[in-house]
Amino acid sequence: MWGSDGRLLNLGRDERECANCGRIQPFQLSLGYRFFHVYRIFRLVTKKKYWLSCVVCEQGWELTPDKVESVIGKPSIPFWDRYSLVVGAVLAVALVYVLVPTPAERDQTGAIVGEGEVSVFQVRLGDCFNDDVPLAAPSEQASETEIAGIAAVPCTAPHDNEVYAVFDLDLARFPGQEQIAVLAGEACLERFSAFVGQEYEASVLDILTMYPTGESFARRRDREVVCSVHHMEGRKLVGSMRRSGR
Repeated sequence: MWGSDGRLLNLGRDERECANCGRIQPFQLSLGYRFFHVYRIFRLVTKKKYWLSCVVCEQGWELTPDKVESVIGKPSIPFWDRYSLVVGAVLAVALVYVLVPTPAERDQTGAIVGEGEVSVFQVRLGDCFNDDVPLAAPSEQASETEIAGIAAVPCTAPHDNEVYAVFDLDLARFPGQEQIAVLAGEACLERFSAFVGQEYEASVLDILTMYPTGESFARRRDREVVCSVHHMEGRKLVGSMRRSGR
């Protein structure tokens, strides 16, 4: 998975007297370098060694990097050998930043004041959110989606949905996905008019219901239902719909 390797670069030739040969001979300037690697893809140079040697007898000596580079400049070590480990680390941090949702910010009263993700298990009455759910997966039924979090925004900003009820169903056993959807839908409908100030049949608002899956019911003892309102024509809501009469 990780380790080290090395390469040799020829940096050019000149002629000078070789003490071993006793005459003017061509000399080769070389750079040997080692690099640390991860999966042989991401690399970082860890050591450099300059060597000046006679091409004929191959005798020579090591040179100090600072002195060599003060004359010829930095050697042209391939960028990927020199910096790819750093590039990989930066990309990894960027990927984490992109993939890990930013949590929503709440004030001292619990109201959302900064947009971000709210876990479905931490949704509160009055939370507003948009339809671009951060973490979701299709369920076995095409009309349903398993939701892990909501894209929360302050209610003062345009938004798609507002949570108007959060409660637990009084169930000892999971009744099945279809039946729990019916129970949750009926319970949300019962609470609609008290929040909106208008009967459901006469309102421009519709209901979005979130309820437990069989897995969350069993593994997390999840009984929670979240009821939210949204505009039937898909228009953005601004402000709270509490007692709006809409």
